[in-house]
Amino acid sequence: MRQVALRLGASEAEVGRAWEGRDSATDLLWRLLERHPQRWLLVVDNADDLTLLAAEHADFADGTGWLRPVLSAAGRLLVTSRNRNSRHWGHWWQTHSVDTLPLVDATEVLRKVAGPAAGPTADAMVLADRLGRLPLALRPAGAHLALTAGAPRQDTATTYVACLARLDDADLRDLLTSTEAPSHQGVNDLPEHRARQVIGRTWELSLDYLASRGMPEARRLLRLLSFFAQAPVPCVLLRSAVIGGTAGLLPGCDGPRLWRLLQALADMHLVDLPAPGPGGDAGSSSREGMRARTGDFTETENEARLSDAVRLHPFVRAATRVQGDAVAEENTYLGVIAELLATASLAETTISPEEPARWPLWQSLTPHVLHLVHIADTRPETSRQVARAAVFTAVAVGRALRARGLYGRAEDVFVVALRVGCRILGGRDEASLAAHHELAAIHLARGRLDEAETAYSTMASHRCATLGVDHPDTLVSRHMLAYVWHLRGQLAKAEEEYRAILEVRTRVLGERDAFTLATRYRVARVLRHRGRPVEARTEMEAVVVLRSEVLRPEHPRTLNARRELAASVTGRDAWMKRRGVRGGLRAPSASTGR
Repeated sequence: MRQVALRLGASEAEVGRAWEGRDSATDLLWRLLERHPQRWLLVVDNADDLTLLAAEHADFADGTGWLRPVLSAAGRLLVTSRNRNSRHWGHWWQTHSVDTLPLVDATEVLRKVAGPAAGPTADAMVLADRLGRLPLALRPAGAHLALTAGAPRQDTATTYVACLARLDDADLRDLLTSTEAPSHQGVNDLPEHRARQVIGRTWELSLDYLASRGMPEARRLLRLLSFFAQAPVPCVLLRSAVIGGTAGLLPGCDGPRLWRLLQALADMHLVDLPAPGPGGDAGSSSREGMRARTGDFTETENEARLSDAVRLHPFVRAATRVQGDAVAEENTYLGVIAELLATASLAETTISPEEPARWPLWQSLTPHVLHLVHIADTRPETSRQVARAAVFTAVAVGRALRARGLYGRAEDVFVVALRVGCRILGGRDEASLAAHHELAAIHLARGRLDEAETAYSTMASHRCATLGVDHPDTLVSRHMLAYVWHLRGQLAKAEEEYRAILEVRTRVLGERDAFTLATRYRVARVLRHRGRPVEARTEMEAVVVLRSEVLRPEHPRTLNARRELAASVTGRDAWMKRRGVRGGLRAPSASTGR
């Protein structure tokens, strides 16, 4: 700024007095700018720390520091910054977001840096898209390919296709930390190519800045977010009590502090928060909601929460995960994610994944749960804590998928969950048995009665031996085994088992409990199929009344009971039997013994 003042015509004496503090340097600069007769443009690059440009004891937004509202028609200010918080800038700035490149332009950037040996344009286009069309990602990738093309090695990506295949491997670390610029024609004309190719270090500088501003936890929070799946991270997952308390990841971090860290990362363009409301800052439309959601909330869920999510650009995520400290603490981050998912899933399953109103929320959790169970399935060193959380949360996700009618996807989830549980926890662990139980329900829903009966019989035997014959989990397995007998026409055997289970559940859980009502529902059905319609109707009427009160009239299980009551009143089973249709017996939509 001193040189700008001199170029605008200030004398050495004026500049000396101003920069020694006897006069105001900022006032001198702006008097000269406003009097300048020719058109001028003042450019300030990388203005992330706006306090450096503010007047002493004032905010930058006040417009009294090094940058001020331009009153002269001849002048303009242009500032580049990662700080996009409009409150920090003030009303006198017009902001323009610099987006990712169009695919054609992104491909050209990559090809220009990588050189002709990296492969055809079509391959470059695929890689450019995978890199998110970000210049800060395209340039280091191209530089990496240009370097390796001259000295190819078996373990190094030398083409676009090979680079694409290794993006998630350790080779990405080399790609991100290459500091040598290729020497082919045109590269040295790229602005700041040497500094900007080190994309990982560029973002680390932003984190260094946040640390210097009293937010050292921002780095670890970004690392944590990068270990989630490549999908929006719902804010219902970011529970400050877990993040602050597990493995000392962010000690003492409460909800408001966690929100401030997220906002700071968003200001640096390292994460994206919910889209702005009309006339608001990024994330302001749901700022208060997010602040609550990152705390230890107990409030009732509402649909507004589903739009509250933190997003990472794919390359930010990839670059963050390969930083040395992130790699060294990978197990710690995965452990925290496992606990976050388990905590969120436990809160949701108290209502149950079969509840239709909850399906959008389960949909937002699904990619992160599947990501965790995939890690547990493919990493031989997965801890028991991560494996148990992966299995239990995968079971809940599978139940939600099955409730939506996605049986194939649900079965795939249960198969992987069972494999993880058996390998790491053992087949008799409760997590493994839960996965086995849900897989048996899929067999049942798809008419594979032999497989279902074998599975339920095995689980009932295991649980009787380890938990006792009247344990709630044992009763669930016994209930479903009785249901298989019911489907196979072994009605007397099924009724006897249903009634034994009903006696225990009524005594232990009470007559209004959902599990008790599930067994009573089955008793009513087996009575009808045994030709005792009056008894069946009396039982089903009671179930309809109680389910309407306990689960709400529109709940699927209430509707099932009403359908069964209608069938018993109208004699619809006889109508179906005359047409060769199986008399109202159907596989359950859920396998929780309900």
